Amino acid sequence: LAKPLSIKLYGEGKRPDGTPNSLNGKELLTTKMLPPLVIGSYNFGTPKWPVRPYVGLGVMYAVFFDAKTTAFFDEYQGGKTTVSTRNTFGAGPFVGLQSPITDDWHVNVSVGQIGLRTTSRLVTSNTAIQSGADVLKDLTPNLVNAIQAGDELVKNQVGTGLDGATTLLTELVARNKGQDNLGSFVREQKVRINNTIINISIGRSF
Repeated sequence: LAKPLSIKLYGEGKRPDGTPNSLNGKELLTTKMLPPLVIGSYNFGTPKWPVRPYVGLGVMYAVFFDAKTTAFFDEYQGGKTTVSTRNTFGAGPFVGLQSPITDDWHVNVSVGQIGLRTTSRLVTSNTAIQSGADVLKDLTPNLVNAIQAGDELVKNQVGTGLDGATTLLTELVARNKGQDNLGSFVREQKVRINNTIINISIGRSF
């Protein structure tokens, strides 16, 4: 058992043309994880050895809570986004050393890795996408070109170019819905978390 861990999640992805997308390498959110962990091990040698190496398998049940998105991610999504992540199991290998303190007590030092795969549910409220937004740059090349052409057309008509075609279209859709934004959008995203766990503990043999 341990106190909750703080986790930072970063984006990783590519555009259809293979270049990194706008989320790639950017911090998207922070969350906390309660990590109950059980390690089963096989010890080499005998209890009389001053130091006994061991190998083992760790199993973790990850409980996620208190997720907070970054300002960059909210801007990318087009509105304030809340995230909830499903609790999940993970397993991975451990290696360590055990040394006796007395006949009954011993100290352990181990290191291991546990990979976690889960799904997060994202809800963006009061969504509004503006012209020039990073999310528009991550669409297929044909859509990107069409949006750029639309922005140039609006720029030539309006003169200032401050309000591109995307801004004007989203405002039109919002008005048609009788509100000042595009509403709420819900989607799910698969998440991969890699943990390297260093453990120092004191145990008692029964």
